[in-house]
Amino acid sequence: KKIEEGTKNKYRVAADMFDRLMGAKKLADITSDDIKTYRNRLLETPRNYKKLFKTDNPLTAIAKNQNGDAPTISPRTVSAGYLTYVRQILDWAYEQDIIPLNPAEVISVKNTMSKSGAEDRLPFSGADLRAIFSQPLYAQCRGGERLFQTGKVMVRDHRFWVPLLMLFT
Repeated sequence: KKIEEGTKNKYRVAADMFDRLMGAKKLADITSDDIKTYRNRLLETPRNYKKLFKTDNPLTAIAKNQNGDAPTISPRTVSAGYLTYVRQILDWAYEQDIIPLNPAEVISVKNTMSKSGAEDRLPFSGADLRAIFSQPLYAQCRGGERLFQTGKVMVRDHRFWVPLLMLFT
């Protein structure tokens, strides 16, 4: 099976980051504790650490970011961008009888959510919801394009229902 060049690069990046965070190890020497440590260090690694901290060493960047000023790699990126590729490399090694089991098989990242980055979003407050749903659109408005002007028209199309559906789903 032919692997696209972009996919090959993702495997290289994940393997390179493993080496930078864990030191070069033989596949047979990697344990589930190593994978957990790798995951935890990735979660502590500042985003764009090479530019921010002028270093190629993520461990140095982690140490320099102890105060937490720089945002770190998101749980979603750690899961989908690093752990998945390392897990697949180890799956391949297992299938080729290079290692007796895949130490990354059951290691995951907690609190990963949707691809849209929803893990960083906060829910609306009660005041926010009151401000939204007290608009004339949800009582009586002038209709047409004047949904936010008080009037005598009750709109019940998608402009009324979609926000309500989103509120309860």
